[in-house]
Amino acid sequence: MSTTRLSEAIDALIRQFLRQNAGYAPLIADIADHVARLARGIEPAPGDRPVEPTPAVPAATPPPVVERPEPPATRLAPPPAAKAQRPALTPLASGYVPLKLADGEVTHVRVAGTGADIAAARNSLQDAGADDGDQELRRFHPPDLELIATRSLLKAQACRASLARRAAPAADEPDHNRAIGALIAQGKQLDNCYLWMVNRSKPQPSDAALTMIAAAYENLASAARLCQRVPRGSRPDRRTTALGLLAESQSALRVLLEDTWLTQADRDQDDAFRYLDESTSYEQLFIARHMKLSDPADPAAWPNLQARLASFMQEVAADEDSQRKLRTLVTKVRHHARRLIAHPGDDADHDWSRIDEALEGLLKAGRGRDPDVVEVLRSAAAASPPPARFTAVSRALAAERQDESPPVPESAPDKYSEEVLRVRAMLSGARCVIIGGERREDAARRIRDAFELADVDWVSLTEHGSTAAAEAPIRRPETRLVLVLIRLVGHLHAEEVAEFCDRHGKPLVRLPAGYNPERIAAEVIEQVSHRLSQAAR
Repeated sequence: MSTTRLSEAIDALIRQFLRQNAGYAPLIADIADHVARLARGIEPAPGDRPVEPTPAVPAATPPPVVERPEPPATRLAPPPAAKAQRPALTPLASGYVPLKLADGEVTHVRVAGTGADIAAARNSLQDAGADDGDQELRRFHPPDLELIATRSLLKAQACRASLARRAAPAADEPDHNRAIGALIAQGKQLDNCYLWMVNRSKPQPSDAALTMIAAAYENLASAARLCQRVPRGSRPDRRTTALGLLAESQSALRVLLEDTWLTQADRDQDDAFRYLDESTSYEQLFIARHMKLSDPADPAAWPNLQARLASFMQEVAADEDSQRKLRTLVTKVRHHARRLIAHPGDDADHDWSRIDEALEGLLKAGRGRDPDVVEVLRSAAAASPPPARFTAVSRALAAERQDESPPVPESAPDKYSEEVLRVRAMLSGARCVIIGGERREDAARRIRDAFELADVDWVSLTEHGSTAAAEAPIRRPETRLVLVLIRLVGHLHAEEVAEFCDRHGKPLVRLPAGYNPERIAAEVIEQVSHRLSQAAR
């Protein structure tokens, strides 16, 4: 077969492929242009790509010779530098897949491939371990919210750049092409970021429609960032609100994109829905609206959605600021209390005065009875009794004495409620890990005795320190339950502890307030009783 006829045959095959896979047109045209340059003896510089490559393959261009890639589901993602030098032949997703080592340890490796490839790899590994009852392979790996937000904002910029190019006079078009080329270059640095709205070879939406699409992408980015600010482990009502706004944002975008030339789901809208689907299932939350095709959001209401996103973000930021101030007050109490414990009598009035000021703020916020505060306060009072004039100190100590439940005599274990006895049957002989605050020996002893535990590991985390110290006790085979004192740990610590629990297959219970055995039993039954019951069989 002559070179010309071979080229024509390849050209026909490419055109047939593009009729069914229109989204791949820019990538194939880019490769064809690259090969054509090589055929003419021109060595393209790295990153030298046309802004709007023509999709046709030159008739005299010999067919490109490419190596057959390995199956994407088992290939590690190449480093960024290698990806820039040799673009992948097909748009790839990336994700973490569990890998069980010979010693039984489970680790996770990041792999590249289509979403279906990655799901198949995870499912095959889960099926392989199902016979052994190994739950450690069943993990929660939702799409990356930060990547969704970054790509969505870039697409919104591309929509507006395309609008600006349309409205510009012909003399200014080269400047607009360069601006769009810069956006395309940014998109190529991200996984699966195709700026479809700058492709002039396709019938693009009207100015009004493209303006709404840009706003819809911006709302989706804001909703994704909001869900990052309100992660798993946050207050359920706040988490549900954030997820509901994400559901509305992705639904409005999907409705708008139905009228475009796209034949496949937009990656960010699709990833946002997958995040919602997996998160609501895993966290057992219910989102009432916009989770079905039959319940679409109104894309024309984007200004209202934008305002609600901004308002809720302000509310979350204000709450975070309030929590930071409360943590500062707790730190002040602990600092001066420790000074009193270490050096009783040395400038005690100054330390008690500072403690009293901090406690005033904590008591007003309802945080004066936090176990972390009361424990160190009680120790300081035992080392150096506070003067009576410090009323906030007196109130905090009096409240702690009233709230403290007397220890249950060893001879009367039946004093515990049915809920405690039920949880005891699930946990007896196991180890429990508590995250947050400082270890209280009396509280740890009550918890251990109430549930007949082998031991209680109590991990204290500093506000800006690492969460890594929590992973080792969570990973231990004998650990059956992890308790997080959510008022005594930051959002980042709570999220990372949740990831450790996912990684090692340990049930996680979030304690919103207090950790006496009755409170723990109630939360365990509500949150993880089904998992503990299965493990106890």
